Amino acid sequence: MRAYALDGFLEWSARMPGSVEEPPVVAENVVYVPMSGGALVTLELAKGTRLKGFATESADRRPNQFNGTAVVPADGARFAGLVVHMSYGKLVAVDPQDGSPVWTVDGQGGTAENTPTVYEGLVYALFGEKLYVVDRDGVPQRVLTLDGVSVLPEYSPVADARHVYVATLTGIAAIDRLP
Repeated sequence: MRAYALDGFLEWSARMPGSVEEPPVVAENVVYVPMSGGALVTLELAKGTRLKGFATESADRRPNQFNGTAVVPADGARFAGLVVHMSYGKLVAVDPQDGSPVWTVDGQGGTAENTPTVYEGLVYALFGEKLYVVDRDGVPQRVLTLDGVSVLPEYSPVADARHVYVATLTGIAAIDRLP
């Protein structure tokens, strides 16, 4: 992995422990590099110094960036200083520095094909036809079952001040955010 200045001169170079799967993403002064086998290597942006990477049990998805927030393989996002991602039917929060798990919420058999949504101190995670609303400590505040609605699981929920929106086969379902 190499970083170049705008004038084309090499800023730093870092050896990777294997094959890089997708282009890296930069957010909050960290370079996130998805590796084969689901590992995620993290590098300090300024010098390329390796931070402790961690396995993400990746679904082989490319990391993304949105408004300076890293969305890492296995669909993760920054939340309360943690990286939250959905992996094998669970919403998992890990410490971004060492990859240690902080909390886990079991999606109870539901599969996740989308990215968790963070809005006003809560994470919204869609597992199959269940929408989980989880606080900073990993405590589910609400679990809503969308019975009779054909949810499109590849689309992430979207939240605003009043509603959470979920894509369905027939359109968009608007759910009151507050109980």
